[in-house]
Amino acid sequence: MSRTNIQHSESKSNILENGVSEAGTLFDISPAIIPDNERVIKNYWGKKVAHPEALVTFKGGNIPVLRGGGKLVIKSLPKAGKTSADEAIIAYLLNSKSPTMGCTARLYGRTKILFIDTEQSEFESQESYNRIMRRAGWVYNPKHPDPPEEEKRLIHLNYKRLLPDEMLVELITTCEKNPEIGLVIFDVVTDMADDAVMEMKDAIKVLRFLNGLNEGIGIICNIHVNPGENITALSRGHLGHELERKCSACIYMKKLKNNVIEMSVVLGRGTPESEKVYCKWDDSLMMYVEFDYTPPVKIDIKDKYEEEVKALFIDDIELKTAELKNRFLKLRPGTGKNNFKKYLATYQKQDLIQSVTKGLWKIKCIN
Repeated sequence: MSRTNIQHSESKSNILENGVSEAGTLFDISPAIIPDNERVIKNYWGKKVAHPEALVTFKGGNIPVLRGGGKLVIKSLPKAGKTSADEAIIAYLLNSKSPTMGCTARLYGRTKILFIDTEQSEFESQESYNRIMRRAGWVYNPKHPDPPEEEKRLIHLNYKRLLPDEMLVELITTCEKNPEIGLVIFDVVTDMADDAVMEMKDAIKVLRFLNGLNEGIGIICNIHVNPGENITALSRGHLGHELERKCSACIYMKKLKNNVIEMSVVLGRGTPESEKVYCKWDDSLMMYVEFDYTPPVKIDIKDKYEEEVKALFIDDIELKTAELKNRFLKLRPGTGKNNFKKYLATYQKQDLIQSVTKGLWKIKCIN
């Protein structure tokens, strides 16, 4: 989308009396999506509100993670598979026989999907689109150039060259032109704020904007986390933190060895923490797919050395250094005499043995 088109969108939104302020700020344009008389939700005795249908579910459809009007956060370190997860969700919506990545999805009434890429180049963005089509089972054929009918449900846009306010205006214009949109995916959402990392006001601005989208639309937000290799790693910046607090659920993705991705629900409003789902790269399909996987059990380093120390001391409480060294070399043949001191230091560090006097050692890990 060129800047010329954005300028046109801004001119269009100015048709609305309060569409855009002179500064083009967010609060002036977001109310345009919902009529004024519907912006305030009124609750009263006896009122019945239909429970929104689950749009996205996790672990074979057992765990709802996104309903209409809610937000789903997918977080990970960079290059850990967030975009691939988005592509899998979109492909499944276009063709329910497509390979999944932890999630299945379904839209009700409004069946269009809006995918917004804010960080990739034009080439990478086109590759992402091609992967969605390939995952859904369709490959472009010059002899039959017309896309399948289902492809028309996908609006795949790249906002990388737009400024934050331009992105917001363009998003509004797209939603106005396509009232059939039922799911919006941001990859990544923090690029839509001037400074969502450092400034809380920018984060709140984007959150209120997202809340202003038509009720019933599901929103998926990809977010990077701060460096850390566990599920408690915090989402980056104020916007990431606030989205985690206010989302319906949060899926954490972690890249393991051998191109394996681990996915798990780590936060959820009424959503239980789930078992993990694992996906691997399939060279023949050129995509990530789910597979049955049992990760190797990590042995606690202290437990590992504790068994070793017990085998060295056998029934003895104390051993002289010479005897301990002889037993060590028998227990670890080929290790080498020079490594004995290194292991001795490790045993001490793990609080398994202690030095009684010079040349005498006492075992501490006694059942």
